[in-house]
Amino acid sequence: MNLRIGQPHQNGTHGAPPQPGGASTLRSAAPQPARPVTIFPDEAPRTSWRVLAYELDRFLLGGTPVRRMVNVLLWLVALLWAPGWLPGGRVVSLVAVLLVIANWLLWARLRRQDFVSFTEKAPPEVTPEMMPVADKIAIHATGQFSVEGKYRRFTWLPGFYRTFATGEHAVLCLVRGRRFLRVARWPQDEVGMWYVFFMPRDILRIRWGRLRFGRQDSLALAIDYNMTIPSEDPHKPDRSWPETLYLAVESEADGRRILADLHFDVTAGT
Repeated sequence: MNLRIGQPHQNGTHGAPPQPGGASTLRSAAPQPARPVTIFPDEAPRTSWRVLAYELDRFLLGGTPVRRMVNVLLWLVALLWAPGWLPGGRVVSLVAVLLVIANWLLWARLRRQDFVSFTEKAPPEVTPEMMPVADKIAIHATGQFSVEGKYRRFTWLPGFYRTFATGEHAVLCLVRGRRFLRVARWPQDEVGMWYVFFMPRDILRIRWGRLRFGRQDSLALAIDYNMTIPSEDPHKPDRSWPETLYLAVESEADGRRILADLHFDVTAGT
């Protein structure tokens, strides 16, 4: 992951309006403090079949995920070769059907795992300490995200972890618009910022280990927490269920800071 801080372009000076009596002077505009430009970490490179499987499940071709288009082509092959007139006959048709079934089973399993695998390890000893409100740590997050009443699952999404003064934890991530083979594109309604928010009381368990997404193998934290969706009907209760949020970090130091921040909630009795 890379976190780069840039500086916005400065336009220099501006002329002042004419002064009374016809005299005109030039003065420099009041210097403005340069604000850092936040650069989000990069996406995972497409260097493994698991990353490719995730992207084929998300990229759209004519409004349909590429994965489904592959299945459609396999079904067409099965139908065309079923009568036995074409070379290979019914054997080709049978192989195509088996590939459709294998395709469905594979993606069903991968989606249940959010396309990642987590190996738990013994956590390090840390001193509970709340992160400064202004601080943020670059991460790649995997789990259930939301924005403006919409909910989506994402894998290895680049973003930042931070904690607000209220104690609420936040993961702020960015979905970039991308293309696949110049013909398929990421869903436009998903491009932009997505978030995960949870309070200390929502945390069920914190695990330390390694997260693997294709060839990406990173130190990570797995945060099991209760996710709640407020009911739009005042007569019906809110919906709540356990979720797992994976945070892959750039370094052990970053992981320890997040772990210490999360454990601060426990020791503070919140």
